[in-house]
Amino acid sequence: MEFKKFLLTEQHEYLSGKIGDVLTGVHELIQGGKQIGARQLVRHSEGIVNQIRKILHTSWPRTEYKYLRKLQKCGVALAKCIDEKGDLQDTLNSVRHEIEQLSHKLGEPINTLGTSKKRKPKENDGEKQAGHQNQGPPPNMPAPPPEPQTADESPNSPSPTKT
Repeated sequence: MEFKKFLLTEQHEYLSGKIGDVLTGVHELIQGGKQIGARQLVRHSEGIVNQIRKILHTSWPRTEYKYLRKLQKCGVALAKCIDEKGDLQDTLNSVRHEIEQLSHKLGEPINTLGTSKKRKPKENDGEKQAGHQNQGPPPNMPAPPPEPQTADESPNSPSPTKT
């Protein structure tokens, strides 16, 4: 069953990875856009457009077309801004926002280092935890020092009397 599921979702995950690559490029361009000149910003933006173009010219199943249309709109907007010498930083921010939404709709995590499975506590774990809560400190831990008492409160000290 796992292999059949893999075959059905392989293209979807592949598209998600490609869109994640474009999103990473846009993020880097936005962050580094203030340090580089306008000419380099345009050149790197053209690289992003070419990256989107490569994705669009790849063969995809019909189920992925709705995602590709949104990606195409982002690429066209970026290319049009470059050609008309518009506000490239603003356009890059808009493209970033759209691609982030697109990546979210795909539902595939870009960073797959984390585990998706959560550890379920066993029945014995709850009993052990409840037992530790009712007991004092663990046996290898020293007892806390007693609080200092004043001479008036000390039970061994003689009570003050009038003489």
